[in-house]
Amino acid sequence: MTKGNIFTLVFWAAVILFFAWPTPELTEEEKVAAAIQAEKDATEATARAEARAKDAEVKAKAEEIACIAKLDCIAPKSREEATFQCVPRIEAFAKYDHEWTTLLVTFDGWRWAGPPRVITFYGGNIKLQNGFGAWQPHTYECDFDINKKEIVDVRVRPGRLPGS
Repeated sequence: MTKGNIFTLVFWAAVILFFAWPTPELTEEEKVAAAIQAEKDATEATARAEARAKDAEVKAKAEEIACIAKLDCIAPKSREEATFQCVPRIEAFAKYDHEWTTLLVTFDGWRWAGPPRVITFYGGNIKLQNGFGAWQPHTYECDFDINKKEIVDVRVRPGRLPGS
């Protein structure tokens, strides 16, 4: 016999013994005790699951609070809402017409503004048209309050960002 045949023989013998082995009948007291124990186990499992969920909730809240204090954590999370609110206000600075120089309207960076919990998102991916039809590159800044989720101020100036 090979190892594979011996393993197969032992496996099937164990299966037959497991399913053919008689199990003793439980008395009524034992059945009641087993039901009570099962209910107690289920209650304890539910309590443990609720405690884990509460711990996870507390941990998530602590991480959220810690994120708010870190610019590199909160700015990327706030950028989408800031973009949605700031772009129309930036475009409104065009006296004649505007043209975004990138496919997606983006901010090139961010920094803390003066007031607490206000982030300045900035970029230089727009051209505004002057009265002669010439296009001039501009930079833009949008101060966004992360608590109120609203714009505080928008600035657009002729020129390019340093290093671009």
